[in-house]
Order: sequence, then structure tokens, then C-alpha cells
Amino acid sequence: MRQAIRSSTVHLRAIVAAVLALALVLAIAALAMAAPSLSIDSGPSGPTNDPMPQFGFTADAGTTVECSIDQGAPAYGPCSGAATDAPAAPLPDGDYVFRVRATDGQQEQTEATQSFTVDTTPPSLSVDSGPPTLSRDTTPSFGFTAVDATATSVECSVDQGTPAYGPCTSASTDVVGGPLADGSYVFRVRATDAVGNQTEREQSFSVDTTAPSVSVDSGPSGSTNVTTPSFGFSAEAGATVECSVDHGTPAYVPCTGASPYTAAALADGAYVFHVRATDAAGNQTERERSFSVDATPPSVSVDSGPAGATNDRTPSFGFSAEAGATVECSVDHGTPAYVPCTGASPYTAAAPLADGSYVFHVRATDAAGNHATASQSFSVDTAAPSLSVDSGPAAQTNDTTPTFGFTAAPGATVQCSIDQATPPYGPCTSATTDVVGRPLSEGRHVFRVRAIDGLGNDAIVSRTFTVDTTPPSLTIDFGPSGTTSDNTPLFGFTAEAGATVECSIDQGTAAYGPCASATTGAAFAPLADGAYTFRVRATDAAGNQTTMARSFTVDTVLPTPPVTPAPTPPVTPPVTPPVTLPVTPTPSVPELLSPFPLVRISGTLTGTGAHIRLLSVRAPRGALVRVTVTPACSGRRRASRACRVLRAAATVGRSDVVTLRGLARTYRSGTVIVVRIWRAGRIGKYTRFTIVRGKAPVRIDQCLMPAATRGSRCPSD
Repeated sequence: MRQAIRSSTVHLRAIVAAVLALALVLAIAALAMAAPSLSIDSGPSGPTNDPMPQFGFTADAGTTVECSIDQGAPAYGPCSGAATDAPAAPLPDGDYVFRVRATDGQQEQTEATQSFTVDTTPPSLSVDSGPPTLSRDTTPSFGFTAVDATATSVECSVDQGTPAYGPCTSASTDVVGGPLADGSYVFRVRATDAVGNQTEREQSFSVDTTAPSVSVDSGPSGSTNVTTPSFGFSAEAGATVECSVDHGTPAYVPCTGASPYTAAALADGAYVFHVRATDAAGNQTERERSFSVDATPPSVSVDSGPAGATNDRTPSFGFSAEAGATVECSVDHGTPAYVPCTGASPYTAAAPLADGSYVFHVRATDAAGNHATASQSFSVDTAAPSLSVDSGPAAQTNDTTPTFGFTAAPGATVQCSIDQATPPYGPCTSATTDVVGRPLSEGRHVFRVRAIDGLGNDAIVSRTFTVDTTPPSLTIDFGPSGTTSDNTPLFGFTAEAGATVECSIDQGTAAYGPCASATTGAAFAPLADGAYTFRVRATDAAGNQTTMARSFTVDTVLPTPPVTPAPTPPVTPPVTPPVTLPVTPTPSVPELLSPFPLVRISGTLTGTGAHIRLLSVRAPRGALVRVTVTPACSGRRRASRACRVLRAAATVGRSDVVTLRGLARTYRSGTVIVVRIWRAGRIGKYTRFTIVRGKAPVRIDQCLMPAATRGSRCPSD
């Protein structure tokens, strides 16, 4: 039984499967015989202003799709996309049909269509009326015409650059609802048709309710003596200007040309100048200035003040002028330079006047500008009379009763004084001289002479001098005073500072001349054997003199050696124990180089120091000469090329003279030149020059001891 049931079940399943397979085959066959599905999903279906509209559609998969955009006759071709289509170029305005066709593999077709109209033409629109370009109307009206059957809306805007559209007052007009402020505006109107095409029109205008600027800039505003006065005015650019000169009621006429406006000849009286400006919008502004015409000059006179010569450098003048007049004064050389008088009469010159001829002018000016003048001539003489001291003692003198000579202007009274800074002055010895009547003490004195002319002007001239009757100090410090074998001896001396020194080496008759230096005297050539006197004379600035002398004898002949007697047989003394005494050596002083060296320097002074042309040394043959030049430098300048130390050296040869030309150059003030001259075992010479701006170099001469580098005082005998 179970086997039978199982067999029946299997058989049933086979039948069901066969039925299902047959049904599937029948369904597929039926499906293959149906047309493909197709639908248009998007794109315009009526009017549009898009000349390149796009359409979307849906077709069965596996079908071939073709598209056409035409005006009645299909022209299928490939669609622009798998599910979209659009024209390849913008469509002209007109009626169109979009078509899409799907074809399946059994050549079954389905077609779908959608009609639309392209309209890109904007509606016509024009602005027909409105205010002028420049207007005073703050609520202007505008008229316009919009002609288009399809127009759906019209909007208006009055703005200053950014449109703000809103409803117009009506379909053909727009009136500004509120007053506009002054400024530039644009009226705009916009028409929009059913498909969104728009047309805009605009008209620019400006609102100007501000009156034009105008002003009276110049011209009389009170009384004037000008019968054809001119008035300067300024008006806004572009405004029309009219003027009137009247007695109060304007009678405007166009101003002739630009500012200023000149009135015709006017009689004396009161007037008003009117000026009126009208701008392009019709706004007006008026300005006026009142004035009066008066041509009668005021009265004026000079009542007091110098009328001839005076030594008052700030003279005063009295004057009278018409009441109410403005008064000006001038003190000049003939051409007035008026200034307001300080207060009322009198007028005093504002600043001290130089000597010369002058005129005092006074000028009165009334309210109308009429002038009247008066004047008075005078001269100022404050010049002191000519006076000069022509002769008298030098600044330093040993004359205790000196005489002074002077010259004063003819007619002047002269007075003299010794050591009186202020009066009393006394009579001079004569009109041209004065002799000090009492011996003056040593010291500083002042001689004064005063000349007084007829106007009381005086001149004082003084001369300061010093009475000095004391001879200058002078000493001879070293040098031979007995017999010497040195035929070019050197002498050292010390003289009072500032004294002039002269030297002489003679055999009885002094022959003074320049010394070797300010502190030494020397023979400039070898002396023959014989007796000599060295003299040095010091003269101070007052002429006082001191003379010192030292005698010596030159003997260069070697002494005859003494005759040695025959030896005497020695006598044997008794034997005495020897006594040893300490021996104190006597220090020996080295001899001076002979002849003693001479150092000479020559050149010219410069603005910063001196230019050295030549430095020469006369010294014994074989002497060594060393020169060191140390420039005056400080701070960072020490490292510069100009600040390096210069050195030169030489040995004296046959000519006994060394010339150092390599040092010829310009040196600044403060530069030090040191010359050292020596020979082994001898006392040499040390000379030091210091460059001083504006003066001769300062010179110091000293001796140079053996092995020393600095100078020192020469050893005395």
C-alpha cells in the first residue's frame, strides 16, 4: 500500500511540473507579442521662453529610442541622452512638438508626443513722461506705456542705484509717494509677460531744492570816497547771476562778465549792492551790502617836534586831526611808510633812528577813505666827533711820564684823563697832545681822551699801557769761564719769560745777534785761540735790558811735556808698615760734542698747524741724528694712516750738515718733533718742537746725556 501511495505522489509531481512549464512558455510567447511601454516624464507642455528646452522620458529596457523636435513633420533621430532629449541649437520662437519613439526586438513600436510653444520676445515698454533732468519737484510723476497682450505685470522703482521694484501707481503712471531728498535718482519700470520675458526702461533725474550759494566777497561796506565802487562776489558754478546798485529797491540786470561788478558813477549818498544767483533748478539766493559815498578829505596838521638837527634818536611830534579820522604816522627818508600812531598826539619814533635826514609825515583818513597829510623835515646826528690817539707809549713801557698825541674833529672840546674810568676829565696839555704830569707807578694804566661836539655828542678813545721799569732776570747757567780747548763752546742761560734774547761772542766789542736758541748761545764757527767774552742780553716788552757776560780763553795748543830729571839713587828708608787708605774715585763728566750741534727748522704756518719745508742739523762728523715725529691724534684716529709715528735717521758726514727733506709735509697743531744728536761718550743735543696753530713752533733745547733718551739741563762748569 505504501509503495502504491509513493508512486502516485511522484506521478502527481511530474504532472504539476509539466503544467507549470507549459504555462511559462505560453506567458513568454504572449509577452513577446506585446508593444513596448513609453512615457514623457518632463519638459515644457505649453508656452516657454527657453529656446533649448529639455525633455525627460522612460522607455522599456532593450528598446531602441528615437526623438524628434519639429513643427508638424517628425524628423526622428538619436536622442541627446538615454532618457533625455534637447535641441542641438536654440529654437526660434514658434509652436513645436516633441516626439519620442521606442522600438523593441519584434519591431513593435510605441510613440509619445508633447506640444509646446517657444516665446523669447520681451514685451514692449516705453517711458513717456517725467521731470526734467534737474528738478525742484520732490514728488515727481512718470508716465509709461506697456504694450503686450501677454503681459501679466508692471513694476516701478525710484532709487539711487539699487532697484527696489514694487507696484506702480497705475498701469501707465507712477507718482513718488514721499518727498525725495536732494540727490541723483533713477526711475525704473519693468514689464513681465506670461512666460517670464521682461523689459526694463529707466530715466535718470536729480532733485535739487538747495538754493545756490552766493556771497559778496569784497567792496565797500561803510563809507567810501570811490564814486564807481567795485564789488567782488562768488556764486555757485552754473548759476545765473544778476546785480543791482540802488537805494534799497533792487533793479536787477545781468552782471557784466564775472566778478567784480563795477557801478556807474554815483553821487554822494547811501546805497545797497544786491547780487542774486539762480541755479538750473530755479532755486534763488540773494545777498546785499550797504555802503555810502563820501569824497571830502579830513583836516590834519603837525604842531610840534624837531624841525632841524637833533641828537634825539627817538624824537616826538605833536599833531592835530579831524575827529573820528584814523591817523597814521611815518618817520622816513622821504617815502612814507605809514603805521598807526600809538595813541593820540604826540607820536614818538618806534625805534632809535640812525643818523641822517628824515621827514615826519602824518596822514588822516576819514571813514570814507579820504586822505589828508602834513609833514615836517628834520635830521638826526648822534655821530660822535672823530677822535683818534695817534701816538703814545707801547703797550709795555719804562717811561713814567709818557706823552700822547691825538686828533679830534674841528671845533670839538677835548678833555683828558689818566686812570679815571669816569669823569672828572681835565684839560689836555693842548688841543692835540697830553703829557702825564706826574711819574706813574709801575703797573697797568689807562689814558683816555674825550671830544664833545656842539650837539653834545661825545667820543672817548682810550689806550691801555703798562709801566715797567724793572729789568728782566737773566743768568748764565753753564759754559766755559776760563781756558778751554773747545773752539765751538756752548753756553746755557735762563732769561725772563717773554724777553727777547741776543748773544755775542767777541773779543771786546759786543756784536749782538740771534742766539743759538732761546736758552743757549754757541759759536757758529770754530774760534781762533785767544781771549773772548760771551755776552747775553735780555730785553723785555717795556724796553728794559739786562746784560750778563762770561769771559773765557780758547787754547787749542797742546802743552810742552815737562823735562824728566835723571833718576836719583833711591835712599832706603826705614821699613815702615804700609798704611792703606780708601780711594774715593772722582766722577768724570763727559765732554760736550764740539762744535755743539745746531738744529734749524723752516716752513710756513697753516690754518691747522704748520707746513715744515726743511729740517737741518749741523754737528761734528760721525754724530748720529735721530728724528721722531708724533702726530696729534686721539681716539679712533690713532689707527689712521695720518696718525702713524714718523722716524728718520742719518749720520753726519764730511759736510758737517744733515738735511732731512723726507719729513717735509704739513703737520696739525699738537704734533711733536724730537731731534736727538749724539756720539758715543759725548754729551749730545736734545731739541723738541711742538706745532702750535697760528704761532711759531714752541722750541726746547737741552743736553742729551750718554745713553739717555730725554733731554736734561746741561752740566755747569
